[in-house]
Amino acid sequence: MDDKKQQDSYFSKLGNLLSNDLAVGFLQFLRGVVQLSAAATFGMEGTVTAAAAFSGLTLFRSKHVERQAKQNLLDLYSQEVSVITSKPVSELKISDLEIAARHRPDGKKNAIALELGAIDKNIKIGLATSVISIIGIASLATVAANLLSTALLTGAGYTIAATAFGGVSKIISMSADHMASSFNGGKAQYLFNAHLKEMAKQSQFRKLEPEQVFSLLLKANPEIEKEIKSKYAKDYNALPIAVKSTIVDSYEDKLSAKHLTGMINRAEMNTQELGFIAYGSSSGNITKTSIQSEPAIMQNYNDSDLSHVAKLNKQRMQEATSRALH
Repeated sequence: MDDKKQQDSYFSKLGNLLSNDLAVGFLQFLRGVVQLSAAATFGMEGTVTAAAAFSGLTLFRSKHVERQAKQNLLDLYSQEVSVITSKPVSELKISDLEIAARHRPDGKKNAIALELGAIDKNIKIGLATSVISIIGIASLATVAANLLSTALLTGAGYTIAATAFGGVSKIISMSADHMASSFNGGKAQYLFNAHLKEMAKQSQFRKLEPEQVFSLLLKANPEIEKEIKSKYAKDYNALPIAVKSTIVDSYEDKLSAKHLTGMINRAEMNTQELGFIAYGSSSGNITKTSIQSEPAIMQNYNDSDLSHVAKLNKQRMQEATSRALH
């Protein structure tokens, strides 16, 4: 899984914050100002009410972000999810993603399952961050309201106090994010589908190159990526195009990047099918062109000598034929 974790230390984050003159985000700044105002004006009741209100807003925003991320994933894989669930694209719901995520003919998680896992993990970290920061800011606001003089809680003095408190609130939020991320092993950055989406858009206007497809497949094959870096002392994407082409040829028997690129460019397979093939499976989505052009070729293979991609093609053809018969 292309699940990279943020490695920034707490102090490097704090340094970045301070170097930007405590340039707080609007939400964090507003949260600090409102909670200080509530504590100064209404005491403990104001503090609790403000904290509860921000908790509700946080939960609402978290649900919205989660739903939007999953909807984007469903839009990307709509054809594949349609085949797996046997439902028209127009009737698909976000819940159908879970069904597609459990589609594992070879026992390995596909790109849908892996991204859903990353989304859930980051939402969990985000909620933990918000809870910690809301409680921290509310507690500090209560202390500040009791300690600051009346002059700093009214008129021009309040503007100075609120501005300072807004900056401190940002530090609290950043600290909470660091704590929640570290406790959960770092935020997940699963970038496979983001790159796949761009590649799918490109394939609508011009042909893909095997080197592009190979680069995407590497994200699902970290052991090969590591092997290449060890041999060439550079990441694959940093190598000259001539070297990339040589590498693609040398790994054709394992990743079949050239074969898959040809199928996509001939409109025999959706680009999104790479989200399954890269992890050793198939969604079963295949075009009529591909079904008609490959049966004779497939008959020449024995199960014992089928290549990885040939097996996937055979599986897709069998699934498509089965659906046609029923």
